[in-house]
Amino acid sequence: RAELWTALGMAYQVGRKYEAAEEAFQHAIGLAAEDLRPTLQLGGLFQRQGRFEEAENLLQRAFERTPDNPALLNGLGFLYADWGVHLEEAVNLLERALRQDPSNGAYLDSLGWAYFKLGRAEDALQLLEQAAARMPEQEIFEHLGQVYLKLGKEQEALSAWKRGLELKSKDPELTDRLDSHIRTLSGKQKEGR
Repeated sequence: RAELWTALGMAYQVGRKYEAAEEAFQHAIGLAAEDLRPTLQLGGLFQRQGRFEEAENLLQRAFERTPDNPALLNGLGFLYADWGVHLEEAVNLLERALRQDPSNGAYLDSLGWAYFKLGRAEDALQLLEQAAARMPEQEIFEHLGQVYLKLGKEQEALSAWKRGLELKSKDPELTDRLDSHIRTLSGKQKEGR
């Protein structure tokens, strides 16, 4: 039954019904605390809402029970990278996740994002290109575009974001961000002519 509540929470999230999504994930966690999926989904929801402390508290409690779970290592490491805090710890957590699953595109993306936040754009680029090749998803292309832009590669940034927009997403806010990146950069390029 916990998986049904998790699926319901994800459906609410797609429909931007965040309060209902949170309630569904909480219900799923109450039914099966050992199942990390609803915890990770709720942590991600908090993260997208900018509720970083709540996400950290939730993931830290799960981390105390299962400190070697690669999905949880990735979830906490990505939270720190996205939040821009504890970046060295984020890298450590994400490297631990990748040692367990070296070809996981999500883990490659997270570590690339952490490197980017640390100012290591070249290292980030290598990982994010691998991640996009293994797991073409909107968020990876958003990150890849940000790195290209930081490296002064505007056309590559636009291409990455456009590729991301071509993909179907369950996150309408991510689609909106990709569209905004494209419009902003395209507008700047037109002004510069």
